[in-house]
Amino acid sequence: MAAAMPHAVILACAAAPLQPVLAGGEPVTRVQLLPMGTIALRDGRGPFHLRDLDHARRVIEETRRRAGRTDIPVDYDHQSVFGAVKGVGGQAPAAGWIRPDSLEADARGIWAEVEWTAAAREALADRRWRYLSPLFRYDEKTGEVVSIENAGLTNSPAIEELMAVAANEERRMDTSAIALALGLAEDAGVDEILAAIAAMKEQMAGAQEAAVSAAVAAATAERDGQLAAARAEVADLASRLATFQEEAASRLVDDAIAAGKLTPAQRAFWLAQAKSKPEETAAYLATAPVILAPGRSDLVPASATPGSAPLTDDELAVARAFGLNPAAFAAAKGA
Repeated sequence: MAAAMPHAVILACAAAPLQPVLAGGEPVTRVQLLPMGTIALRDGRGPFHLRDLDHARRVIEETRRRAGRTDIPVDYDHQSVFGAVKGVGGQAPAAGWIRPDSLEADARGIWAEVEWTAAAREALADRRWRYLSPLFRYDEKTGEVVSIENAGLTNSPAIEELMAVAANEERRMDTSAIALALGLAEDAGVDEILAAIAAMKEQMAGAQEAAVSAAVAAATAERDGQLAAARAEVADLASRLATFQEEAASRLVDDAIAAGKLTPAQRAFWLAQAKSKPEETAAYLATAPVILAPGRSDLVPASATPGSAPLTDDELAVARAFGLNPAAFAAAKGA
């Protein structure tokens, strides 16, 4: 809705008597000025648009700006516009007044509080006047409502979506079934019914939120349980693997000692090697020479090996220190 667009004034009138009157047949004081949505007049003019709640609030803001510090008049048959002739004059008595600060919008449209004059209340109660007709400005290009100028009582409605303001007991909406279904008294008013519906919606939203939270909590607990079980299984597998590796390393080194390729004193060193580098250690021990006679735990002295050159005490110590077979050492020395 562009403020710079040229605006035209269009007359629109209320229609179908949908709103229940107040107790005692008195005319309603909270009136609907415009319905939400597309507004098509019965005489073919339009369509005009009150698109959504934000649009309705902009219309209210512009209406208040144009009204300034004065109340908005409700006249008879729009006499303030069509009865008063420039240069001639004419009467346009007020049927009531709308305070600009009473304008409000909801999903159904724009509403206001009317303070009726005594004459208007009597005329409405006698059904001499029955409908309310808003006079509004609209954007000629888009058809969007810009502001509400005033309103007038009429008997020739043009907007069928608006609600009647005159006493009309025989056409009063029967809300008793709705009230009873909501747990209210049978004669509960519309405002009380709407408040109960709003509370029910809020309660349903809260219940839905609680159900979602419970489902999320259950899913989270199930996931945490599955993660804990998976961690326990991984830890068990790791423990089994460590045990297997420990046993495999021990067998590898103990078999090498039994074969005379390692001395018992070397077990701790080669066990650490077998754990950290199992493949390299296994490959080395597979080709390592025998340095001990089977079943012996000490190095074989050179004199016990036929055809070998005798070793001195120092040479025998070197052979023992390096894990060499004394016989092989002696043979290499003799060569």
